[in-house]
Amino acid sequence: MKISEIMSKNPRTVSPDTPVSEAAQLMKEEDVGLVPVVERVGGAETRGRLVGVVTDRDIAIRAVAEGRAPDAPVSEFMSGGVKTCSPDDSVESAMELMGREQVRRVPIVDERGS
Repeated sequence: MKISEIMSKNPRTVSPDTPVSEAAQLMKEEDVGLVPVVERVGGAETRGRLVGVVTDRDIAIRAVAEGRAPDAPVSEFMSGGVKTCSPDDSVESAMELMGREQVRRVPIVDERGS
């Protein structure tokens, strides 16, 4: 089975300069624990190059527990260097990657990294 058959098709994203409080609100609205962080490409509203992810744990540990301001940018709390998969990869290969990297979620990107 391919990842494209089970992945979320249109995830909401934030940019590196999005306030961390806005990212947390988005997680609440979408009922998710991870939001992709993308640099917008050519003014695109929904597409961009993946530069990291911000998780509910990133916000709790790196922002709230450290007493950071709610308007601080996501770029200060996000995890970079994220391992990714392609929609054409097998579910098994994604599971192997998740086990090897000890993560619960893996962003799916196309050949352009978006």
